[in-house]
Amino acid sequence: MRKLTHPNHNCISETVLFSQLPQDELNMISKQINYIEYAPGETIFDVEDDSDRLLLVHQGKLKISQTSSNGKEQTLYFLNEGDIDGEESLIIGSRHAVTCVAVIKSRICEIRRGDFLTLTKRQPTIGLSLAISIAEKMQKLQTQQANLLTGSVEDRLLKFLKDTAEETDSLSFELPM
Repeated sequence: MRKLTHPNHNCISETVLFSQLPQDELNMISKQINYIEYAPGETIFDVEDDSDRLLLVHQGKLKISQTSSNGKEQTLYFLNEGDIDGEESLIIGSRHAVTCVAVIKSRICEIRRGDFLTLTKRQPTIGLSLAISIAEKMQKLQTQQANLLTGSVEDRLLKFLKDTAEETDSLSFELPM
């Protein structure tokens, strides 16, 4: 992990959470942002770490996973450029139930819970954007869970390849796992 300086914090303006804010509010938020670079394989957070920050992937790819009781790692999902994670951290400030690792060199913008709560008092629309973001993530995870429980291995693999091709906007891509 290496803290960096970021000249304009454009990673926040590109996310659904902050995209509708005026420039003066974005400038205010940018003062609360930490910009951090992680090497491939480096852990951003682990199970039971304090969950007190929102992550915005500016560059790179992160893997969210959990380990079963028999020690087998299960990849839950990936975070790509423009994705955010930790919305629940901003509301309840609990502990992580999953592990997050950089797949490739990644640069992350992060905002701490206390700073975020102060911002929502000044700009209540951020809270609504947060609720929308959480709802979208829940819907995506529910769909993923339903596919895992009901689809055949072939159907799940085909869906994964199709979704990855759509995300990368290419029929040729490197598998992320």
